[in-house]
Amino acid sequence: MMQNTFPRLPFSESVQSLAIHVMTVIGNINYETSPTLTVHIFPLFIAGCEVHSEIDRDWFRNQFKKLYNMIWCANIKKLTLVMEEVWKRKTKLIQVMKTTGLPFTVDDYQINGLRSKPNWYQVVKEKNMEIFLG
Repeated sequence: MMQNTFPRLPFSESVQSLAIHVMTVIGNINYETSPTLTVHIFPLFIAGCEVHSEIDRDWFRNQFKKLYNMIWCANIKKLTLVMEEVWKRKTKLIQVMKTTGLPFTVDDYQINGLRSKPNWYQVVKEKNMEIFLG
């Protein structure tokens, strides 16, 4: 999904490095003067679902708070809930993998992307939610 969103990035880049790239690019945009706030939602959401560190997760939480406070879109609250649930599931899966001794990396397909068990699409489907990404 990240590669489809940012086709100019090399395909071999890890999901984590793509998420960090999104943080860097969008982090340099001044929300106060940007006329494109709504188009930031989709890449922020996809990248946010793929980060693992609490520092990175806090950064994405803050970005969604800023966006919500500026455009008052209820959908942003839904996306934040989905993202939080994805993080919760990823953390739980990593703990299970560590406990059982299964080998994994942070870019493991079992943990990241749409093929993973803890992905945003699965959360939306299970919770019977409707979200708008854009």
